[in-house]
Amino acid sequence: MRRKEPLIQNIDSSLLPSTDDTIQPGSYYSPPSELPSDPDAYVRRPVTSASTVQLTASTTEVDTGYEPSMSGTLSTLDTCAIASDGSGVVHGRYGTLTSEQVSGIPLEYLSLLHSAAEGAAAVRTLAGNGSGTVLVYGATQASALATVQLASSAGNAVLAVVCGQHSSNEEAVDLVKGFAKHPGTAITEEYAMKKKSFGDLVSAISVGEEVVPDDKEQMIVDFRANVKEYFEKYQVDENLPTIGEEELEQNFSSEKYALFKNQFKIRGSQLLRGSVPSGPKFDPPSLLESMLASNESSLLKDHPSVEADAHSEEPYELPVFGSATSITSLSKEEVGGPIVGAVIAVTPTLATACAAVQKAGKSLRAQAEALQYLTGRQRNAYAAATNVVNTAKAAGKEVLIVGGSLPGFKSVEVTDEDVSTALNAMRIEDNSNMSALNFFIQVFRANDFQSYADYAIHKATEPLSGPREKIVTK
Repeated sequence: MRRKEPLIQNIDSSLLPSTDDTIQPGSYYSPPSELPSDPDAYVRRPVTSASTVQLTASTTEVDTGYEPSMSGTLSTLDTCAIASDGSGVVHGRYGTLTSEQVSGIPLEYLSLLHSAAEGAAAVRTLAGNGSGTVLVYGATQASALATVQLASSAGNAVLAVVCGQHSSNEEAVDLVKGFAKHPGTAITEEYAMKKKSFGDLVSAISVGEEVVPDDKEQMIVDFRANVKEYFEKYQVDENLPTIGEEELEQNFSSEKYALFKNQFKIRGSQLLRGSVPSGPKFDPPSLLESMLASNESSLLKDHPSVEADAHSEEPYELPVFGSATSITSLSKEEVGGPIVGAVIAVTPTLATACAAVQKAGKSLRAQAEALQYLTGRQRNAYAAATNVVNTAKAAGKEVLIVGGSLPGFKSVEVTDEDVSTALNAMRIEDNSNMSALNFFIQVFRANDFQSYADYAIHKATEPLSGPREKIVTK
């Protein structure tokens, strides 16, 4: 049988399978021409450097809040840039950092390396006192925020005080609370100003609270006194029953008081459920009169759940026969431990107040007069920071300064070990996409728009500029 000839003659060999496993385009193929570019489209430039904004307080000018006016420039120390040969990053303070050292760390974070290292230095210094409770003032400042996170990670309980500049920012306060692990927490400067309240909170975190059992006899005595005052005040009401003081003393026992309280509990539950029964209205004076005329054993027999409820230890419950459970008490395993020290972050308001007090001299009267001439924000900052300092000193512990210097106090000293600790904490892990050390930052891309550098300085120097550090990239 004759074989049929193929329908297509002279097939292009380039269309046939190649022997070298490479498919070549046909002879008719020509590469497409490039798409025309949009002349209005902007292509982002790569980021090669990042800098913080360095602030300086004016000694002669004040802003609208009568605070010293702030001027700013791009920092020449807290800045970093990618090395020209790509071998790492050149930092303004710490020189060349190798690629291994900065691997996984955003360039914007590296501009805050000194703040992170100060936090690491503070934690390292206080670690000599063991683990316990660390007090931090100015917790939204970069150095103090690093201290809060690193101290908490090291197993300390941190009581962080948010300065008055940011205390009205509820989101910032909540975020700092999240960084200070339980039993640590964050409070505002206005709370820390109150010496008694602040001291009680420090004691509750570091030592725990002692649960004092309720004195049931005293509860009955107080109730009888309240009933007497009630009837004396509203004696003109003809509908009030007549209850004598002697009758109240003799016939109103702790069991009847428990039953009386239980009636309010039942009534409250009915109101919450919306199932108030029909009938006579709920009248406490008449209820009290009927209880005084009844035998307590028969009352408890009619209400067997009353005595069981009275012995229960429910939060928010004030039992008559038992002792209430404190909802704020901490177990021995939960307490933060003894105070190990305090860390104070220098803020513009605190620096101004401390300078005024130092200038006034050692006389308490002169210092008090100097404080009277300060603004409310400056006095508040001084009062809150003083409470933090005095609490640490009363425990015989050290007070460290970060983010600057204050007269009469020791500033932290950063070592190479602290820099390494900070770099490791700032590194974003591949498996979790998170870092152990975080900051509040706002990035201004001056590499794309040159005017953003001036805008960043403007935002950083305006009153109440917010808790975010202004970072300028180029």
